Amino acid sequence: LRNGAAAPDDAEKKTLNWGTGTAGGYVTAPESSTVVRDKLVQFSPMRSVASVMTIGAGKVYIPVGDTALSPGWVTETGARSSSEPVFDQIEIDAFEQAVVVPVSQQLLEDSFIDLQAYIAGQMATQFAKLEATAFLTGNGSGKPTGLLNTPSDYTQITASADGSDAVIKAFYTLPGAYASRGAWFMNRAMQGVIRAAADTTTKGTLWSDSLANGTPARLLGAPVYDAPDLAGLPASAGTAYPIVFSDFASAYQIVDRVGVQVLRDDLTGADNGIVKFRGRKRVGGAPILAEAAVLVKSTKA
Repeated sequence: LRNGAAAPDDAEKKTLNWGTGTAGGYVTAPESSTVVRDKLVQFSPMRSVASVMTIGAGKVYIPVGDTALSPGWVTETGARSSSEPVFDQIEIDAFEQAVVVPVSQQLLEDSFIDLQAYIAGQMATQFAKLEATAFLTGNGSGKPTGLLNTPSDYTQITASADGSDAVIKAFYTLPGAYASRGAWFMNRAMQGVIRAAADTTTKGTLWSDSLANGTPARLLGAPVYDAPDLAGLPASAGTAYPIVFSDFASAYQIVDRVGVQVLRDDLTGADNGIVKFRGRKRVGGAPILAEAAVLVKSTKA
Protein backbone atom coordinates (compact mmCIF):
# COMPACT_ATOMS: atom_id res chain seq x y z
CA LEU A 1 0.00 0.00 0.00
CA ARG A 2 2.89 2.37 0.78
CA ASN A 3 4.70 1.69 -2.49
CA GLY A 4 1.78 1.41 -4.85
CA ALA A 5 2.39 -1.26 -7.49
CA ALA A 6 5.96 -1.82 -6.30
CA ALA A 7 6.83 -4.91 -4.29
CA PRO A 8 6.73 -4.59 -0.48
CA ASP A 9 10.02 -3.86 1.19
CA ASP A 10 12.07 -6.46 3.07
CA ALA A 11 10.59 -5.54 6.46
CA GLU A 12 7.07 -6.29 5.25
CA LYS A 13 8.20 -9.53 3.64
CA LYS A 14 9.51 -10.73 6.99
CA THR A 15 6.25 -10.07 8.85
CA LEU A 16 5.08 -13.21 10.70
CA ASN A 17 1.89 -14.47 9.05
CA TRP A 18 -0.42 -17.47 9.04
CA GLY A 19 -0.23 -18.15 5.30
CA THR A 20 3.47 -19.05 5.27
CA GLY A 21 4.48 -22.08 7.31
CA THR A 22 8.00 -20.90 8.20
CA ALA A 23 6.74 -17.41 8.98
CA GLY A 24 4.33 -18.58 11.67
CA GLY A 25 1.84 -20.83 9.94
CA TYR A 26 3.32 -23.93 11.57
CA VAL A 27 2.42 -22.71 15.04
CA THR A 28 -1.31 -22.61 14.24
CA ALA A 29 -3.86 -25.40 13.88
CA PRO A 30 -7.39 -25.47 12.47
CA GLU A 31 -10.23 -25.89 14.94
CA SER A 32 -12.66 -28.79 14.58
CA SER A 33 -16.24 -28.74 15.82
CA THR A 34 -17.11 -31.32 18.45
CA VAL A 35 -20.67 -31.55 17.10
CA VAL A 36 -21.37 -34.16 14.42
CA ARG A 37 -24.00 -33.01 11.91
CA ASP A 38 -25.97 -36.14 11.08
CA LYS A 39 -28.40 -36.43 8.21
CA LEU A 40 -32.08 -36.42 9.09
CA VAL A 41 -33.49 -39.78 10.19
CA GLN A 42 -37.23 -40.02 9.55
CA PHE A 43 -39.52 -42.73 10.87
CA SER A 44 -43.22 -43.22 11.53
CA PRO A 45 -44.34 -42.30 15.06
CA MET A 46 -46.12 -45.57 15.83
CA ARG A 47 -44.63 -45.77 19.32
CA SER A 48 -46.18 -42.42 20.27
CA VAL A 49 -49.74 -43.40 19.27
CA ALA A 50 -50.03 -47.19 19.78
CA SER A 51 -50.45 -49.02 23.08
CA VAL A 52 -47.10 -49.85 24.71
CA MET A 53 -46.49 -52.32 27.51
CA THR A 54 -43.38 -53.80 29.14
CA ILE A 55 -43.23 -57.58 29.51
CA GLY A 56 -41.02 -59.86 31.61
CA ALA A 57 -40.85 -62.80 29.22
CA GLY A 58 -40.20 -63.42 25.54
CA LYS A 59 -43.90 -63.73 24.70
CA VAL A 60 -47.19 -62.25 25.82
CA TYR A 61 -50.79 -63.31 25.18
CA ILE A 62 -53.39 -60.57 24.75
CA PRO A 63 -57.00 -61.71 25.37
CA VAL A 64 -59.49 -60.14 23.00
CA GLY A 65 -63.26 -60.24 23.23
CA ASP A 66 -64.35 -61.86 19.97
CA THR A 67 -68.13 -62.11 20.38
CA ALA A 68 -70.19 -60.21 22.94
CA LEU A 69 -72.95 -61.83 24.96
CA SER A 70 -76.53 -61.30 23.81
CA PRO A 71 -79.14 -60.29 26.42
CA GLY A 72 -82.82 -60.02 25.53
CA TRP A 73 -86.15 -58.61 26.71
CA VAL A 74 -88.23 -60.85 28.96
CA THR A 75 -91.55 -60.80 30.73
CA GLU A 76 -91.79 -60.80 34.53
CA THR A 77 -91.81 -64.58 34.81
CA GLY A 78 -90.66 -65.48 31.33
CA ALA A 79 -87.71 -67.74 30.62
CA ARG A 80 -84.27 -66.16 30.52
CA SER A 81 -82.02 -67.28 27.69
CA SER A 82 -78.37 -67.86 28.44
CA SER A 83 -75.52 -66.21 26.62
CA GLU A 84 -71.81 -65.93 27.14
CA PRO A 85 -69.01 -63.95 25.52
CA VAL A 86 -66.48 -65.61 23.23
CA PHE A 87 -62.80 -64.75 23.59
CA ASP A 88 -59.82 -64.90 21.29
CA GLN A 89 -56.13 -64.61 22.08
CA ILE A 90 -53.35 -62.80 20.26
CA GLU A 91 -49.78 -63.96 20.74
CA ILE A 92 -47.00 -61.36 20.53
CA ASP A 93 -43.34 -62.36 20.52
CA ALA A 94 -40.39 -60.15 21.40
CA PHE A 95 -37.82 -60.00 18.61
CA GLU A 96 -34.23 -58.81 18.81
CA GLN A 97 -32.43 -56.05 16.94
CA ALA A 98 -28.63 -56.06 17.10
CA VAL A 99 -25.54 -54.42 15.62
CA VAL A 100 -21.78 -54.53 16.25
CA VAL A 101 -19.69 -51.40 15.65
CA PRO A 102 -15.89 -52.03 15.55
CA VAL A 103 -13.69 -49.03 16.36
CA SER A 104 -9.90 -48.92 16.63
CA GLN A 105 -8.52 -48.35 20.10
CA GLN A 106 -6.38 -45.47 18.83
CA LEU A 107 -9.34 -43.71 17.27
CA LEU A 108 -11.20 -43.92 20.58
CA GLU A 109 -8.16 -42.46 22.35
CA ASP A 110 -7.49 -39.66 19.88
CA SER A 111 -10.99 -38.61 18.78
CA PHE A 112 -11.99 -35.10 19.85
CA ILE A 113 -15.62 -36.22 20.24
CA ASP A 114 -17.06 -38.77 22.66
CA LEU A 115 -17.29 -41.62 20.16
CA GLN A 116 -18.83 -44.06 22.62
CA ALA A 117 -21.71 -41.70 23.39
CA TYR A 118 -22.13 -40.89 19.69
CA ILE A 119 -22.31 -44.58 18.74
CA ALA A 120 -24.83 -45.28 21.51
CA GLY A 121 -27.03 -42.43 20.25
CA GLN A 122 -26.80 -43.72 16.69
CA MET A 123 -27.85 -47.19 17.83
CA ALA A 124 -30.90 -45.83 19.66
CA THR A 125 -31.96 -43.77 16.64
CA GLN A 126 -31.51 -46.53 14.09
CA PHE A 127 -33.22 -49.12 16.31
CA ALA A 128 -36.18 -46.73 16.58
CA LYS A 129 -36.31 -46.34 12.80
CA LEU A 130 -36.09 -50.08 12.22
CA GLU A 131 -38.86 -50.91 14.68
CA ALA A 132 -41.13 -48.13 13.38
CA THR A 133 -41.01 -49.63 9.89
CA ALA A 134 -41.80 -53.08 11.29
CA PHE A 135 -44.74 -51.74 13.33
CA LEU A 136 -46.37 -50.62 10.08
CA THR A 137 -45.20 -53.08 7.41
CA GLY A 138 -43.40 -55.96 9.19
CA ASN A 139 -44.34 -59.48 8.11
CA GLY A 140 -43.93 -61.11 11.54
CA SER A 141 -40.99 -63.26 10.42
CA GLY A 142 -38.15 -62.42 12.79
CA LYS A 143 -39.69 -58.99 13.35
CA PRO A 144 -42.98 -57.51 14.63
CA THR A 145 -46.16 -57.97 12.62
CA GLY A 146 -47.05 -54.64 11.07
CA LEU A 147 -50.42 -52.94 11.17
CA LEU A 148 -50.62 -53.23 7.36
CA ASN A 149 -49.33 -56.79 7.09
CA THR A 150 -52.81 -58.03 6.16
CA PRO A 151 -54.75 -55.14 4.57
CA SER A 152 -57.77 -57.38 3.95
CA ASP A 153 -58.45 -57.42 7.71
CA TYR A 154 -59.57 -53.78 7.58
CA THR A 155 -62.37 -51.78 6.07
CA GLN A 156 -61.00 -50.14 2.92
CA ILE A 157 -62.08 -46.95 1.17
CA THR A 158 -61.06 -46.51 -2.47
CA ALA A 159 -59.49 -43.12 -3.17
CA SER A 160 -60.51 -40.82 -6.00
CA ALA A 161 -57.95 -38.80 -7.96
CA ASP A 162 -57.17 -36.33 -5.18
CA GLY A 163 -58.15 -38.53 -2.23
CA SER A 164 -60.27 -35.90 -0.49
CA ASP A 165 -63.56 -37.78 -0.87
CA ALA A 166 -61.91 -40.94 0.49
CA VAL A 167 -60.71 -39.28 3.69
CA ILE A 168 -64.22 -38.03 4.43
CA LYS A 169 -65.61 -41.54 3.91
CA ALA A 170 -62.83 -43.06 6.00
CA PHE A 171 -63.47 -40.64 8.85
CA TYR A 172 -67.16 -41.49 9.01
CA THR A 173 -66.66 -45.20 8.38
CA LEU A 174 -64.61 -45.65 11.54
CA PRO A 175 -66.96 -46.12 14.53
CA GLY A 176 -67.45 -42.93 16.50
CA ALA A 177 -65.79 -44.19 19.70
CA TYR A 178 -62.60 -44.89 17.73
CA ALA A 179 -62.87 -41.80 15.52
CA SER A 180 -62.95 -39.52 18.58
CA ARG A 181 -59.46 -40.82 19.44
CA GLY A 182 -58.39 -41.27 15.83
CA ALA A 183 -55.33 -39.97 13.98
CA TRP A 184 -54.21 -39.91 10.35
CA PHE A 185 -51.01 -41.51 9.05
CA MET A 186 -49.70 -40.54 5.60
CA ASN A 187 -46.35 -39.57 4.13
CA ARG A 188 -45.48 -35.95 3.48
CA ALA A 189 -46.12 -36.13 -0.26
CA MET A 190 -49.61 -37.50 0.41
CA GLN A 191 -50.22 -34.71 2.91
CA GLY A 192 -49.48 -32.27 0.11
CA VAL A 193 -52.04 -33.95 -2.15
CA ILE A 194 -54.75 -33.84 0.54
CA ARG A 195 -53.84 -30.30 1.58
CA ALA A 196 -54.12 -29.07 -2.01
CA ALA A 197 -57.45 -30.84 -2.50
CA ALA A 198 -58.81 -29.37 0.73
CA ASP A 199 -57.68 -25.83 -0.08
CA THR A 200 -60.82 -24.83 -1.96
CA THR A 201 -63.87 -22.78 -1.22
CA THR A 202 -66.02 -25.91 -1.02
CA LYS A 203 -63.66 -28.03 1.10
CA GLY A 204 -61.76 -25.41 3.03
CA THR A 205 -62.78 -26.75 6.43
CA LEU A 206 -61.21 -30.20 5.96
CA TRP A 207 -57.62 -29.21 6.79
CA SER A 208 -56.45 -27.07 9.71
CA ASP A 209 -52.80 -26.07 9.77
CA SER A 210 -50.80 -26.44 12.96
CA LEU A 211 -51.08 -23.46 15.28
CA ALA A 212 -47.81 -24.12 17.14
CA ASN A 213 -44.45 -25.71 16.46
CA GLY A 214 -44.36 -29.39 17.30
CA THR A 215 -48.11 -29.93 17.02
CA PRO A 216 -49.59 -31.75 14.03
CA ALA A 217 -51.99 -30.31 11.49
CA ARG A 218 -55.55 -31.59 11.66
CA LEU A 219 -57.73 -33.21 9.05
CA LEU A 220 -61.43 -33.25 9.91
CA GLY A 221 -60.37 -32.42 13.46
CA ALA A 222 -58.02 -35.40 13.87
CA PRO A 223 -54.21 -35.00 14.04
CA VAL A 224 -52.13 -35.81 10.94
CA TYR A 225 -48.80 -37.58 11.47
CA ASP A 226 -46.01 -37.87 8.95
CA ALA A 227 -45.50 -41.59 8.23
CA PRO A 228 -42.61 -41.99 5.77
CA ASP A 229 -43.02 -45.77 5.86
CA LEU A 230 -46.37 -45.52 4.07
CA ALA A 231 -46.47 -45.58 0.29
CA GLY A 232 -47.84 -42.69 -1.73
CA LEU A 233 -50.21 -42.90 -4.65
CA PRO A 234 -48.96 -45.71 -6.96
CA ALA A 235 -46.86 -44.43 -9.85
CA SER A 236 -47.32 -47.61 -11.86
CA ALA A 237 -49.84 -50.43 -12.00
CA GLY A 238 -50.64 -51.76 -8.55
CA THR A 239 -52.39 -51.09 -5.26
CA ALA A 240 -51.13 -49.01 -2.34
CA TYR A 241 -52.50 -47.96 1.02
CA PRO A 242 -51.28 -44.37 1.38
CA ILE A 243 -53.56 -43.29 4.25
CA VAL A 244 -54.55 -44.91 7.54
CA PHE A 245 -57.16 -43.47 9.89
CA SER A 246 -57.15 -45.25 13.21
CA ASP A 247 -57.42 -45.22 16.96
CA PHE A 248 -53.91 -46.65 17.03
CA ALA A 249 -53.96 -47.28 20.78
CA SER A 250 -56.83 -49.73 20.24
CA ALA A 251 -55.61 -51.13 16.93
CA TYR A 252 -51.97 -51.95 17.71
CA GLN A 253 -49.99 -53.26 20.67
CA ILE A 254 -46.24 -52.76 21.16
CA VAL A 255 -44.42 -54.86 23.75
CA ASP A 256 -41.00 -53.92 25.15
CA ARG A 257 -38.87 -56.71 26.58
CA VAL A 258 -35.38 -55.16 26.75
CA GLY A 259 -34.54 -51.54 26.01
CA VAL A 260 -31.45 -50.40 24.11
CA GLN A 261 -28.35 -52.02 25.60
CA VAL A 262 -24.81 -51.04 24.58
CA LEU A 263 -21.94 -53.32 25.62
CA ARG A 264 -18.31 -52.26 25.19
CA ASP A 265 -16.20 -55.28 24.25
CA ASP A 266 -12.48 -54.62 24.76
CA LEU A 267 -11.44 -58.27 24.51
CA THR A 268 -12.50 -60.10 21.33
CA GLY A 269 -10.80 -57.61 18.99
CA ALA A 270 -7.88 -56.71 21.25
CA ASP A 271 -5.29 -58.63 19.18
CA ASN A 272 -6.03 -56.27 16.30
CA GLY A 273 -6.42 -53.09 18.36
CA ILE A 274 -10.21 -53.11 17.95
CA VAL A 275 -12.93 -52.25 20.46
CA LYS A 276 -16.41 -53.55 19.61
CA PHE A 277 -19.59 -51.83 20.69
CA ARG A 278 -22.46 -54.31 20.73
CA GLY A 279 -25.99 -52.90 20.68
CA ARG A 280 -29.25 -54.79 21.08
CA LYS A 281 -32.92 -54.29 21.81
CA ARG A 282 -35.88 -56.67 22.16
CA VAL A 283 -39.33 -55.52 21.11
CA GLY A 284 -42.48 -56.92 19.54
CA GLY A 285 -45.76 -55.72 18.14
CA ALA A 286 -48.95 -56.89 16.46
CA PRO A 287 -52.39 -55.63 15.41
CA ILE A 288 -55.07 -56.41 17.98
CA LEU A 289 -58.36 -54.82 16.84
CA ALA A 290 -58.94 -54.50 13.09
CA GLU A 291 -62.19 -52.62 13.64
CA ALA A 292 -60.20 -49.69 15.08
CA ALA A 293 -58.60 -48.77 11.73
CA VAL A 294 -59.70 -47.84 8.22
CA LEU A 295 -57.42 -47.89 5.17
CA VAL A 296 -57.60 -45.64 2.14
CA LYS A 297 -56.74 -47.71 -0.94
CA SER A 298 -55.39 -46.37 -4.22
CA THR A 299 -55.23 -48.56 -7.31
CA LYS A 300 -53.66 -47.80 -10.67
CA ALA A 301 -54.36 -50.05 -13.65
